Amino acid sequence: MSRKVNTFASFITQPLNVYNFEIRITSPTDKVDETVLMVVESTKFPSEKMRTMEKNFQGEKITYAAKPDSSGTWTITVPEGDKGQTRKELDRLKNKMYDQKSGSVIPTIWYDVEVFHRDLQDNIVFSVVLHGCWLKGRDAIDLKTNDVSSSVSWNYEFQYQWIEDKLNNNPGTPNPFGE
Repeated sequence: MSRKVNTFASFITQPLNVYNFEIRITSPTDKVDETVLMVVESTKFPSEKMRTMEKNFQGEKITYAAKPDSSGTWTITVPEGDKGQTRKELDRLKNKMYDQKSGSVIPTIWYDVEVFHRDLQDNIVFSVVLHGCWLKGRDAIDLKTNDVSSSVSWNYEFQYQWIEDKLNNNPGTPNPFGE
């Protein structure tokens, strides 16, 4: 058996998990270094794809890479505690930008949201920073008297301006492709 087969087998038996991640929300505009660590139930790892630009040359379509494009929105699902701590914390972020009673909006309060993907030893494998985030709000939740076993989870949506990909120096398992 070749060494590449052994290396590939070790790679396949230790895949990166989907449940070990961390979310940090940081406000660069606050004078006090404020970071909110969120206990997030689920989310999607943000992504972006290169746009394409098409040109025709002698009857053939040629595509070129252009600036990246992202959805610009990102959602998280967070569990709620008995005292409403999660909603209070996220509404506090939103209320820095929007005063519900007066209707005034301060649109320049943007946050950086960091999403860290970690291995089984809690080492950061890779991460992204969503720059220029602001909290759009939360989705409605269903309240029902016939389901006593369910608990509240909020879906919050953020709007962001751009993504910064970060690769960390975690060596992980050997690359089975020898690169």
